[in-house]
Amino acid sequence: MIRDQAAWSFRRSPEARTALHWFRANPERFEEITNEFDTIIKNMNLLLKGNDPIDQDNFGGVARLKQAIPDLNQSPLLSLEELTKTVNSKEHNDVLQAIMDTFSEVGSGLSIGGDWNWVAKEAPRVMGSALLIEGYARMLARYWHNDKIKRDFALGFEETGWVFVRNSSIIQDVKKWMKDPDEIGEVSPNVRQQLQVEA
Repeated sequence: MIRDQAAWSFRRSPEARTALHWFRANPERFEEITNEFDTIIKNMNLLLKGNDPIDQDNFGGVARLKQAIPDLNQSPLLSLEELTKTVNSKEHNDVLQAIMDTFSEVGSGLSIGGDWNWVAKEAPRVMGSALLIEGYARMLARYWHNDKIKRDFALGFEETGWVFVRNSSIIQDVKKWMKDPDEIGEVSPNVRQQLQVEA
C-alpha cells in the first residue's frame, strides 16, 4: 500500500518513477536497503531510550531529536516493517494521514525546479535511499508538527548509520551528501572528522 501510494504521488517525476521501478525489478536490493534502514532505526531507538546523555560528539542529531520529541522514550521510532503493519491495520489514521501528506509534499517537490530536483542526477538506487530517509524525516515532522525534526532526524540517521553500519549500501549512498561542504558543518564532530580523513 505504501509503495503504491508513493508511485502515485511521484508520478510526475520520471527519475522517481525510475527509482521505484528499479526497486520493483530488484526486490532483493529493495529488501537490503529497507533492512539496513530498519537496523539504523533500531540503533537510534537504543540511543533514544537510554537513560544516559547521548554522546553529541557522535550522535548530535539523535540528541536534538530526543529533545524535540520527549515521547520517544516511551514510543520509539517505527521501523518500516512496523510502519507498514500500522498503516495496514488502519488503527492509526493519524500515522496514515502523515504518510499520505508526506508523499504529496515530496511528490510536489520532485517537479523541475522543485526542492527535490537535486536527486534527479542520482542513480535509481541512490535516489531511492534519499527518498526513504528524507521522506521518513518529513513524515515525522508532519506527525509531530515540528519542521525542525526533518533535519535532526536526517542527521541523526546518517550519524547513527555511520557509527554502526558505515559500509551498508544506504550509508554509502548518502555519504557524499554528508561530506558536502554545505552539509558537513552540521555533522557531529567525531563523524565529521572521520568523513574528512576518508578518501
